Amino acid sequence: MRAPMLEQERSSGIEKPQTVVGARRSRLPRCTESATQVRIKLRIPAQRRQEPIISHLTAQHGLSVNITAARLSPNPQEDGWFDLELRGTPQQLQQALAYLQSLSITIWGKPNPDGDGWL
Repeated sequence: MRAPMLEQERSSGIEKPQTVVGARRSRLPRCTESATQVRIKLRIPAQRRQEPIISHLTAQHGLSVNITAARLSPNPQEDGWFDLELRGTPQQLQQALAYLQSLSITIWGKPNPDGDGWL
């Protein structure tokens, strides 16, 4: 059953979009119950400022990324800084951190209290 249209919608010929039951909203991988969250700080070198590094963390590594703070100067010759919360499986996080290290990005974070590295 369709919801009644408002008078304004009826006169303009605009219909509200319909929600399809069971439709997928996003193709991004969802974090599972075994997800882990880490907080890190990144220094993005000036020569990498035009690269979609944070986007790559979500698209290629399936992480959920929350930017909690950032500092980018209008001067493209200066480094950028990001404080991030990364959420994903331990394997996803390890691969993403290896990717960041392969780009020579400086990473600060809180290691696992057990002392065995990042996770």
